[in-house]
Amino acid sequence: MVTEQGKVQTGRPMSEEVHGAIHRATLELLAEIGYEGLSIAQVARLAGTATTSIYRRFPGKRELVIETLRTEMRSISRDIPVHGSLREELLEYVASIVTLLTPERARIMAGLLLPMRGDPALAKVFREEIMAIRTGSWQQIFDRAVARGEVVENHPGIAFLEEIPPSVIFHRLVVLQLPIEADFISDLVDSFLLVVLTS
Repeated sequence: MVTEQGKVQTGRPMSEEVHGAIHRATLELLAEIGYEGLSIAQVARLAGTATTSIYRRFPGKRELVIETLRTEMRSISRDIPVHGSLREELLEYVASIVTLLTPERARIMAGLLLPMRGDPALAKVFREEIMAIRTGSWQQIFDRAVARGEVVENHPGIAFLEEIPPSVIFHRLVVLQLPIEADFISDLVDSFLLVVLTS
């Protein structure tokens, strides 16, 4: 078969179903045993495919994990709908982080912290994808609040405040192993974020 780039592709075409199974198996294993414990053979067994099917797509474990992380993070919506008030949009923003940090994803992130210290490529992808989701949403909320006159432009705490919700939520889920409930979200918004942004 000849691809759009004019290159000849030999063998059977890659199945999207198999690709999806590899993606899901990689995520499950990352959550259960972490990056260092994961192997291509384990992913193949869990995905119900052969190791050769994985190696046709990825040179090795690092490339498999990096592409899995990139695909997973880019499947998450980066936009916060317009609600007409800073409070409502902050509530949805914090809730969206809770949705992002499912128990499985929280375990994956916790398990990647140590391997990322010794793998710049892994750390780069993780950092870029997380920042793209977080910063895009936060900037939308801030720009709309400025336009409505709820927040002063160039608020000195805007960059610092961006770090608070994901850090607090990650700490609560991973370190304290406590659930994130609606009251917790509203307290974080009303007792801290709104107080600082509107002061």
